[in-house]
Amino acid sequence: DNNKFASVGYDKTCFLWDVSTGNIIRKFQQHTQRINTVALNAENSLCFTGSYDKSVCVWDIRAYHSYTPVQSLNEARDSISSINITDYEIITSSIDGVLRTYDMRAGLMHTDDTSHAIVYTRISNNQKLLVSNVLRSNSGITPVGSNTNTNTNNTSGSILLTEKSTGRLLHEYMGHQHRQYKIECMLCNNDSLLITGGEDGVLTVYDVVRGSTSRSSISLTPPPPPTNSTTNPNTNSTNANIPSTTATSSSNIGISSIDMNNKHNHTHNPLTLICAGYNGTAHVYNVKYR
Repeated sequence: DNNKFASVGYDKTCFLWDVSTGNIIRKFQQHTQRINTVALNAENSLCFTGSYDKSVCVWDIRAYHSYTPVQSLNEARDSISSINITDYEIITSSIDGVLRTYDMRAGLMHTDDTSHAIVYTRISNNQKLLVSNVLRSNSGITPVGSNTNTNTNNTSGSILLTEKSTGRLLHEYMGHQHRQYKIECMLCNNDSLLITGGEDGVLTVYDVVRGSTSRSSISLTPPPPPTNSTTNPNTNSTNANIPSTTATSSSNIGISSIDMNNKHNHTHNPLTLICAGYNGTAHVYNVKYR
C-alpha cells in the first residue's frame, strides 16, 4: 500500500518506517551480524531480513508486543544476499551459490546450486523466472560480503536466467563489469529486457531472448525539471539522449542499485528507472520502448 518501508544496515537492526510521517514504527533485532537485505510481503504483514550471519528472519509486523521472529531460516552456508517474496514462497540467494525456495504451502525447501557466489537475485514480473548476478570463481575467489576470508582477485561476473519451477538454466549474460561488489539486476516490466548496473558506472541492457546488449530496444532520457524549479548553472546536466547501454553515473562510480516504477504494468507506456551509485548519488531516467 506504499505506506511503509523497511531499512537495514550494519547496526544489525531492521527499521520499519511510516512514509507519511517519517517516524519509525517498529524495530526488529535478532541478527548477530549486519543485515544485507530486507523484503515485505504484498500485504505488509510480514517482514523478511537476510544477514551476514547466514540466516533469514521472518517478522510479524502486526504483533506489536512480539520482539522475536516468527520463523528463522538457517540453511545457508554463507551470507544472505537477497530475498524475494511471492504469494506462498520465500526465495533467498546466498554467497554460498545456492538459490533456496521455501514453499510455505507444502512446507518444503527446494535448492538450486549455481556453483558461483550469488550477490543478487530478482524474480521476473510474471514470477516464472529468476535473474541472478553471480561472481564466477575459478581460483577460490570470494566477493565482498562473504563470510569466508579468501582471495578476491581475478573475478568475473555474469547473470544467470533460470526457470523458477525447475531451476533449469535458460541463458547466461556476460559483458557488464562486475568483479567484486553487490550489483543489482532486473527484468523490465514486460520481461523482454534485462537491466544491470556495473562497477564501471555503466548501465547495461540485454535482450533476454538473443542474449546480446540491446541498443535499439529502449531509450533512456532524464525527466524534465519541475516547471517551478531553477537550474543551477554549476550543476552538470545529464545527456538528454543516452544510449540504452551507457547510462553513466557521476565520475564513473559503480551503479549498485536499480529499480523501475510501474514495473508491473505490462504495457509499453513510459516508465521511470532509478539508478544509485556507490558514491551515494542517484539518477532517474524516463524509459521509452522503441
